[in-house]
Amino acid sequence: MKYILFLLGLIVGSFCSCSTKKHTIVDQVMGNALVDKDSLKITPIKIGDDVPNILWDMKFPLVSGNSDKVQYISLGDFKEKLIILDFWAIWCGSCIAAFPSNFALAEEFKEDLLLVPVSLNTEKEVRKFMVTNKNGKYLSESIIDKEILKQYFPHRFIPHYVWIFKGKLFSVTDSDQLNSKQVKDLIQGTVVSLRQKKDVFDFDIRDPFDRNWESLFEEKVVAKTTLSNFVDGIGSWGVGVYNGDSSIYRHSSVNRPLISIYNLAVKKPLNHFLNEALDKSRFEDLDNDPDWSRKNTYCYEYIVPSDIAEDRTREIIVNDLNSKLNLKCRFEKRIMDCYLIIYNSDWIEAENGLTDANIFKQSLDEISLSFNNRSKYDQNSYESAPILINERTTSKGFIPPPSNIIDIESFNAFMKPQGIMAISVKREIEVFILSDQ
Repeated sequence: MKYILFLLGLIVGSFCSCSTKKHTIVDQVMGNALVDKDSLKITPIKIGDDVPNILWDMKFPLVSGNSDKVQYISLGDFKEKLIILDFWAIWCGSCIAAFPSNFALAEEFKEDLLLVPVSLNTEKEVRKFMVTNKNGKYLSESIIDKEILKQYFPHRFIPHYVWIFKGKLFSVTDSDQLNSKQVKDLIQGTVVSLRQKKDVFDFDIRDPFDRNWESLFEEKVVAKTTLSNFVDGIGSWGVGVYNGDSSIYRHSSVNRPLISIYNLAVKKPLNHFLNEALDKSRFEDLDNDPDWSRKNTYCYEYIVPSDIAEDRTREIIVNDLNSKLNLKCRFEKRIMDCYLIIYNSDWIEAENGLTDANIFKQSLDEISLSFNNRSKYDQNSYESAPILINERTTSKGFIPPPSNIIDIESFNAFMKPQGIMAISVKREIEVFILSDQ
């Protein structure tokens, strides 16, 4: 990552050329010998413990956007600095959203801080991410390690930040604890109190919140709901599933914002949600508050027999949430700005390969639904795609746009060679109103 900042002399001393023999991630280079992963006894490091010498001496594979060869980095070469390991993955939106601020932080404290990303992905995946993701420009280097570092610093959820200072494990945190003030105070010797990240490893979203429920009451269930505030250490999940023989339907949301809980319940795309609350911050983080998630996310479980009609189920869940949280969220018909799919065979480009039977294709209804469900998540708020509607009836299949396209201009650029474009219209559609009034 660009926020790994080395002096020229350190670059020469810290990296070695990749050998011609291909090694796996866990075949760490240590001196001139490879560590046998089966004989390496790893004990997780606890806060306050000394980092063992073997970890200081290991050389971890480092992918760089400036080189097509794998290099190696030794944490021991930066022992005098504050070291922060940033565990991330290409599928972790909140990890990626933090890259720009992390880069700025590393620039600010480049003499005293090594902020190094540790990816859980493969070298190939990371290299592709560097050139295709808009935040890839902030990631010019990353350690590639799935096993060794994660065993020393075990975790279940990411982002996961490991703070190493003065030879010891100082803290493990979420991203909300990583900021300029905390880093500056720690480097300057001021007493710093960081909220520790908590991961509960045996939590299973597939289990009802009350684990005795199935064995005692499942066959007699009429309905059951559970609602709580944020619970630390169990991650953030959202599922709607039929259990076992499909006699029970469970809606379970864990540490999710209200907009996500209602979204799972009503099964409408996020671009059909309108935040009209007096206190909009109940549904979205509008001020980039680092503690917003802890104050405004909930755990909610709803269990009903599966023979209740789906429309009735969503109505019951909405009414239940409204009554418990003193909200007035509801369905309404509104005249909305939309984009209508139109077709013109004159736009079809020749020799575009669209007749290849092996290419995955979708109907216009499927493309419309997929596009409407797309959104970008950033700091607990959502940027949704504009509303796309299809009024055509056709069995013809089309190649769907890539999942990172959420704007109409890019949609039209991709679809026009297939004879498809979307034009601006107004339509009356059913939307979901987020409201406290």
